Amino acid sequence: MFKNTKIVTGITVILVISGVLWLSIAGLYYTAVNSDRVNFINNEQLSRQQLLLNDSVHSLIISRVAITRVAVHFLENQNNPDSASQADFNDLLQKASVSLAQSAHDFQAWQAYVNDNQHDAAAEGKLRQTYQALYDVLKNSVAFLREGHYSVYTNLGAQEAQDDLIACWNAWREKNYQLQKLASQQNHKNYSQMKLLLATIAVVLVILVVTIYSGIRQILFVPLRLITTHINAITQGDLTSPIEDGGRSEMGHLLNRLSAMQRALITTVGAVRESADAIYSEASEISAGGNDLSSRTEEQAASLEQTAASMEQLSAAVKFNSDNARQAADLAHIASTTAEKGGTVVSGVVATMQEISDSSQQISRITAVIDEIAFQTNILALNAAVEAARAGEQGRGFAVVAGEVRSLAGRSATAAKEIKALIDKSASRVDSGSKQVSDAGHAMEEIVVAVNRVTSIMEEIATASDEQRRGIEQISLAVSQMDSVTQQNAALVEESAGAASTLEIQAAQLRQAVSVFHIAAADLNRTATMQEMTPGLTTSTTPLIAQGPATQHWEAF
Repeated sequence: MFKNTKIVTGITVILVISGVLWLSIAGLYYTAVNSDRVNFINNEQLSRQQLLLNDSVHSLIISRVAITRVAVHFLENQNNPDSASQADFNDLLQKASVSLAQSAHDFQAWQAYVNDNQHDAAAEGKLRQTYQALYDVLKNSVAFLREGHYSVYTNLGAQEAQDDLIACWNAWREKNYQLQKLASQQNHKNYSQMKLLLATIAVVLVILVVTIYSGIRQILFVPLRLITTHINAITQGDLTSPIEDGGRSEMGHLLNRLSAMQRALITTVGAVRESADAIYSEASEISAGGNDLSSRTEEQAASLEQTAASMEQLSAAVKFNSDNARQAADLAHIASTTAEKGGTVVSGVVATMQEISDSSQQISRITAVIDEIAFQTNILALNAAVEAARAGEQGRGFAVVAGEVRSLAGRSATAAKEIKALIDKSASRVDSGSKQVSDAGHAMEEIVVAVNRVTSIMEEIATASDEQRRGIEQISLAVSQMDSVTQQNAALVEESAGAASTLEIQAAQLRQAVSVFHIAAADLNRTATMQEMTPGLTTSTTPLIAQGPATQHWEAF
């Protein structure tokens, strides 16, 4: 049924049906919502009318009560009127006038809401008439009572007018209630209809979904499953499964293209097999040349063994040189440390000599003090002699001078002791400096010994370098032999090139046959074909495999 149906046509039909269905649902929803909106607005208007009319009638009743109270007070106080009663009358009449004005305002607002056709025009007209009658009676009552005409007030018929208004008002309220009840019933009816419509739409949607799924399955899923089955068979190399005509749909065109591809693949596989046979014969020649190349490679391997032996000797010599160099570095470090010690010793000698110089300066200053004291002692001694000559028997001044002389003599003795101590200290430091100089000499001797050892090691390094030179000469000779063998291999490579040219031509034919494929299935078919050739190739390639280690040595070199 759906074999020749196109996917675009099916999708278009689905979209059209879905659009019509959704537009229908939207229209029904709008109709229901609009009906509810109208009913809601009508109920709101009816409620507002009811409220305004109730307020208007209520205000009239308040005015009637106030007027009645004025009439009662008028009867009670008509024989004894006073100013207080008159003030009460005026307040009540003013209250009645205000209520009448409020009632008229509410009634006018009510009239503005009753312009619709929901109520009976005759009933509304009668309600207006009875309201106006009671309003006029109450308004005239206020005017007559304010002027004191009570007898005229009693003949106005206020009670009859009020009864007529109440009757019309009750009838209008009953009508208003019936209208609201009708709107509510209409809402319930709309709700029931919408439930039925939604249930119907749900059933239609289920049927539509089942139908759409069935159509999509026939148009898309079944052909896709069939295409997948054929593709899997081709991927596994099975080209015997026939592909039926798929019709005029997109999936049918795809099946037809797949069938054409299968036929082209069968033709191509045949061409590939013929080219593979030709390639096999040329590959045999290449295999023979490879065997010859393998034998010559063995000669290269022997030369490489000699090269490896020379390299081992060279490696041992290099290792020996490395060890000697490491020892030389250690000795150089020791020599550096020794030189640092010598520098430290020399620094100590310099510091000691500086201290000796400082001590000598202190000795010079102390000597100067001693000289000054000796000079002053001579002067005091002279003064003492003069005083003694003048005083005669009186010797006080002489005693003072003698005390000063003794003091100066004590200072001289102390200075002499300090000089002696400094001299001893200087001698000790001079001895220390001499010892440090001796240590510096020993350090220098150690440096000389270390330098001699470094010289000896350097000679050993030179000897090892000579051995390395001879090893390198052997390596050069081995490389020369390898070069000769390589030249022989070059001739063999030329022969292999001729066979490779023929192989290239056959490979080009194979490539041309396979170029029609754009999927990985071509590689699988080519692998299956080459597996048939493997037993013949194994015999010719065995020598190459056997010489694997020699080839690895060559690559490593």
